[in-house]
Amino acid sequence: MKPFVTLGMALLLCGMLCGCMNSLRLKDRAIVQALGIDRSEGGYQLTLQYFVPTSSGEGDSRTNRNGLLSASGDTLSEAIENASRSYGREVFFGSNKVIVLGQSVAEMDAHDPIDYLNTHHQLHPSMILLLAEGEAADIVGDEKSDAAEIEKLAETALHSHRMTGGTLLDAVTQMKTGSLELPILRQGEEGFLLEGAGLLDGEKLVDELTPSEVEGVLWLNGEIGRNLLHLSLPDGGICVLEILSGRTEKRVHTDTDGGLIFDFSIHADCAVRELTGSKRGEREMAEELRYLAEQKILQLCRRALEKTVQKNGADLFELGTAVRHFLPDYAQKYRDSLPSRMQNSQVDLRISCIPSRIGLEADENKR
Repeated sequence: MKPFVTLGMALLLCGMLCGCMNSLRLKDRAIVQALGIDRSEGGYQLTLQYFVPTSSGEGDSRTNRNGLLSASGDTLSEAIENASRSYGREVFFGSNKVIVLGQSVAEMDAHDPIDYLNTHHQLHPSMILLLAEGEAADIVGDEKSDAAEIEKLAETALHSHRMTGGTLLDAVTQMKTGSLELPILRQGEEGFLLEGAGLLDGEKLVDELTPSEVEGVLWLNGEIGRNLLHLSLPDGGICVLEILSGRTEKRVHTDTDGGLIFDFSIHADCAVRELTGSKRGEREMAEELRYLAEQKILQLCRRALEKTVQKNGADLFELGTAVRHFLPDYAQKYRDSLPSRMQNSQVDLRISCIPSRIGLEADENKR
């Protein structure tokens, strides 16, 4: 009797599972590739770039039909529901590649939409998240816009360490510190480009970082990776250094008055990749190149600190985490005033950039 009961329960469970399945054919879905979100006092406006597989010609040949869909609503959930109703098909985000937030979203409140996107069961945390220079509809809805190309552009910038953040997970992680940096997607003469970043205080856009300030943020966070550093030489020449490796260490202590002092120690190994317009050789200029490189990195870091910490009180460098780690009693004592104390803190920078691996020697020493 027991085997029959077990078999009956198994069959019942299978039936229940099958009944819960919401199976739809691909042609009954709008498969979203790019999602643009704008906002006004009346609510949210969505611009969706999608493709729908359709039959074409003779036999079983298939083509992908690209299209655009717009909808609005008081909430994002309502806007998505209205998009499905107007199109007559389910809007599916499981294959979405890029999310673009319009500047209007960042200026009003970016926290709520980012939180919604993070909890949406069809959106993956590794999805590309960018900030439009203007309206997201102008980018996602552009005839020349292609989600795959924008995704490739962002991933290339991320892998080559030319931008910080860039994914939904990065945004959610940064929001925990109270500050957020979103790469800016602009329309250039020959297509889209990523240039600079929007600085948010956790909810609203407060400032914009230039490309050089973004580079400074990368140095301070130890995320510079294998990149190029261009130096202007006193004799009018130009030297291009390739950063082979780098690391950043951060500590914090207090002065006699209880003020915070953050110590950043940045070390980088580099190689001369190009030297033009100078009559001197790279070995002859080794010490001078080292000095110029260290001054260039120092300048980039100072600009980044001035714009983020000192001007806007933005903690993109986990300064609060450092205080709680190295000075737990201090962090507890000044818990309520810690943000302002960090904004008015002193930052000491120690830079070491050694161009000891010259030319082809760099490749040999890296092996």
